[in-house]
Amino acid sequence: MPELNADDLAAFGYSSLGAVNLWHKTGRHFTFSLDVALLMDLTSRSRTDPPPHDLEEIYRAAGVDMPQNAVELFLEARSAPEDIWNILLAATSTDSYKTIYDDSGKALTLQLRRSLGELSQDEIYFRDRTAGENTADHYQKLNISEAVSRVPDEVYYSFAIEIGGKQQILSQTIPADSVR
Repeated sequence: MPELNADDLAAFGYSSLGAVNLWHKTGRHFTFSLDVALLMDLTSRSRTDPPPHDLEEIYRAAGVDMPQNAVELFLEARSAPEDIWNILLAATSTDSYKTIYDDSGKALTLQLRRSLGELSQDEIYFRDRTAGENTADHYQKLNISEAVSRVPDEVYYSFAIEIGGKQQILSQTIPADSVR
């Protein structure tokens, strides 16, 4: 796990369900889900992504001849520091607005808006982590700072490593004070 000092991190956004986007000064991207205390190292995932199976097709669609060393270029590019502007652009793409469903298969945020009302600028829909199911009746509307104060003493840290050219997702439990 990289050293995570609060002075080296910048929170640059959060979702209505309490997923906080964090950018580290070394160009790493993390997301922290407040309701389940899950810290995901998104940079480790992008750095262990295998080359796309349709790499040649991507070059063709861009109207560019694929270089002989296209795979090597891809592997080299994935280790570069992540630019916060590219992260923001990806976060606001149309793919990021896919509907989130609860455990019963219903659109979650729509249900939450109906039952709990619209959110103000500093609020999120916060799920009770002790609830067994992820359904709308286990959520409440909370101020983001109140949700942060409810993070337990232990956090689940999820990261990716590369083994034999394939991505493996691992996780470990870490003390919460190591990421505050």
